[in-house]
Amino acid sequence: MNLRLEKLVVLLLVIFLLGSLLLVFPVEASYSQQLYPVDDSWVEAEFPNGNHGFETSLRVKSDSRTRRSYLKFDLGALPEGKTVTSARLYLYCTYRDNDPSVEIYVHETGDNWSEATITWNNAPAVGSLVNSTLVYGTGQYYWWDITQYVAAEYSGDKIVSVVVKL
Repeated sequence: MNLRLEKLVVLLLVIFLLGSLLLVFPVEASYSQQLYPVDDSWVEAEFPNGNHGFETSLRVKSDSRTRRSYLKFDLGALPEGKTVTSARLYLYCTYRDNDPSVEIYVHETGDNWSEATITWNNAPAVGSLVNSTLVYGTGQYYWWDITQYVAAEYSGDKIVSVVVKL
């Protein structure tokens, strides 16, 4: 089979209010698959033992009430032996403070957490920066290129965990 047909584009689509979605599209093959996150939640510094895993939105903030959002995707359903050529994390912004624009960062994080139990006190550490995007308005999607991280995790444990923060 042509090696070009073996390449796969992985697209992460995370929708805050509609329940984060992972879309996988091929470059030249007729393969497509949707994966939903296995876990998503947000944590808050002011309430370090609070859990928000069953809320329908995710939050980020940076002040005395710092908030971070955690998302986990399982790549195990993707076919073996493919090449990840593109992966983007899409987030829909529904609210922002009065700042005209704000930089939002996506970092690697550990996989040892679940939406039912994650709190500020037990959340995995913020790891290496994956990418950042300037957010300047509400009611629209923003995206982060996370291809290298997803490709590494696809070749490794097939779990992608990220933390989104200011």
